[in-house]
Amino acid sequence: WNVPPASTALHVAAWRGEHEAVALLLARGASVSARDGTGATALMLAVRAGTASYWASRRATDSVEHLLAAGSPLDGVPLPTGWDEANVLLRARAAR
Repeated sequence: WNVPPASTALHVAAWRGEHEAVALLLARGASVSARDGTGATALMLAVRAGTASYWASRRATDSVEHLLAAGSPLDGVPLPTGWDEANVLLRARAAR
């Protein structure tokens, strides 16, 4: 399922569009800045999951919102993403 080495539970939850798991992991202190074996953050994977993955049917901005609220870095997230709702959230955060 394209889960690279060094992925954390947060990476996997974000990649699979498991929004409730993302929220729970963040509440329990998961690192939003951790990078997997390919250098991706959970935010990068949450965006990719909503645009170009097997999990796109689970697309909702919930995970993106949770990750941004937790302070996830924006570096590495391409804009535009190909997902209008995510673009709005990411641009609003970048404008701060």
